[in-house]
Amino acid sequence: MDEIYLLKKLSIVHAIRPVPKDVRSAVTRVNDVRNDVAHTFFPQQRRRYVRGKKVVYDGVPLFTTAGLKRFTDDFNLAYDYLRKRLRTPYLET
Repeated sequence: MDEIYLLKKLSIVHAIRPVPKDVRSAVTRVNDVRNDVAHTFFPQQRRRYVRGKKVVYDGVPLFTTAGLKRFTDDFNLAYDYLRKRLRTPYLET
């Protein structure tokens, strides 16, 4: 599983038992910005940020209090859902 991308892992989990849309959206947003920051020396120069010259997360500059709060809220939403799902027996929904 280490060699599979995060969104592919999410699709596998979703195929086993559906993941709510808000959780899937949060994971996608977190993954997008993670890729931009991790794989680009100057992420603000990526095509999606070049107009505003800032790394934006969910419409807010990422490296601000509001941006980090949105990022953290999305991370916590996904983490809490997946943690609860691990504790829930397979047949329960």
